[in-house]
Amino acid sequence: ATLRLKQLQSIAPPPPKKRIGWVELDSGVSYREFDTGIAGTRAIRKGVQNGYNVGAILTIRTLSEDLLIYSNRGNNDLDELSWKVGSGDFPKGAEEGMMGMRLGSTRRIEVPSRMIFASRNTGVLPEATTQIGKERYEEAFRSGDATLVFDVRITGIQPGDNRQGKVSATR
Repeated sequence: ATLRLKQLQSIAPPPPKKRIGWVELDSGVSYREFDTGIAGTRAIRKGVQNGYNVGAILTIRTLSEDLLIYSNRGNNDLDELSWKVGSGDFPKGAEEGMMGMRLGSTRRIEVPSRMIFASRNTGVLPEATTQIGKERYEEAFRSGDATLVFDVRITGIQPGDNRQGKVSATR
């Protein structure tokens, strides 16, 4: 039995390499923190939580080729996007990667294809407004690897219902 186990281990693929500095969630979402931000008031010390209203500066890129698809500043000249976390108005995988982010913090969040396809099907991906952004979204979906990278900086956190429930833009 020991010999057979050694034989199987020798042909088994090696376990995936762990990326230093990255947090891997059970859902397949992974993220890396670049700036931890500030703790803020007692109400928001835990950072982004389900049901909180958040504001964020955001870019979305393809993982496979690092092509920019969306930027709230570059595409729309917007200061921030804001929405209520958990309301279904923003991609679930990106929100999972944002949990615990504090005011002013920055993360790179990789959301796997299956979650991106689900977000597209429910209409919650931020809409690319440039022609090239639209083409890159479509190419990512055609390629079968629609893993997207969200670079997020938190500009506002508010417990409760003080902001709109839908994704809204602020100039």
